[in-house]
Amino acid sequence: NTSRMAKRRQKTRTHAKPNPEELKSVPKSMVIRVGQTSMGNHSLNQLVKDFRLIMQPHTAIKLKERKSNKLKDFVVMCGPLGVSHLFMFTQSEKTGNVSLKIARAPQGPTITFQVTDFSLGKDIKKFLRRPKTLNKEDLLNPPLLVLNGFGIKKDAETKEEQEKSNVEKVVISMFQNIFPPLNPAKTQLNSINRVFMINKDQESGEISMRHYSIDVREVEISRNLKKLYRSKNKLSKTVPNLHGKEDIAS
Repeated sequence: NTSRMAKRRQKTRTHAKPNPEELKSVPKSMVIRVGQTSMGNHSLNQLVKDFRLIMQPHTAIKLKERKSNKLKDFVVMCGPLGVSHLFMFTQSEKTGNVSLKIARAPQGPTITFQVTDFSLGKDIKKFLRRPKTLNKEDLLNPPLLVLNGFGIKKDAETKEEQEKSNVEKVVISMFQNIFPPLNPAKTQLNSINRVFMINKDQESGEISMRHYSIDVREVEISRNLKKLYRSKNKLSKTVPNLHGKEDIAS
C-alpha cells in the first residue's frame, strides 16, 4: 500500500513570500518574564501571552521560560535568532511592582517603564457585546503602529528640558523600530487588520498601550439595504421577493 501525504495549501495572493534580504532587516522580538516572582504570577503570564499576540508575526510565540533562566540566557540567544528587541516583564519581590523593560539588541538602549495597571484580553472580551477573536489571517502582518501625544521640543532652553527631549527621542525611536516600516506603494490596505496605539498623556507623562482590531462596516445606508448587502455573503439566506414593488425606493 502506498500512502500519499496531503500537500499544505498556501495562499499566494494574500501571503506573498518575503525576500530573504528583507527578512534579515525585519525587526524580531522576544516577550519574556524574568525572575521567580514573575514566573509565579498567573495574570502576568497571561499579559505576556497577550503581548506576544500584539507583536505577531515576528515574535517567538511559543517561547517557554524556566525559573532557572537568567536574563543573559535570552540575550545570548538574540544573535543566533536574529532578535532585535526584547520585552521583559518583571515583578519586584519586595514591592510587588511590575515593570516592563524594552531593550534593543545587541547594544541597547534599554528603557524601563513601571506598569501601573493593565487589562487582559479575556477581561476586555467580557465587557464587549460582540467580542472579536483574532484568527490566523489577522496575524499574518504586524499591526499599524500609531504614536500619539509624543513631541520633541526643538527650542529646549534649560538643561532639564534638553534631557527630557533627548529621552523622548530615544522612546520614539524605540517604538518606531519595533515593527518593519510600511511601504505605501507595496502595502495593501486590507492586509492591515490591527492597530497598536501608544498614547502619551501630556500632563501625567503616563504612556498607555492599546491593541485594536480593524472592523470594516457599511455606513450611512438604510437597514433594508444593509440586509440586502449582507445577504450576498450568506448564500443560504433568501433574497427578498421584489415582485410586488413598483419603484426601486420601495
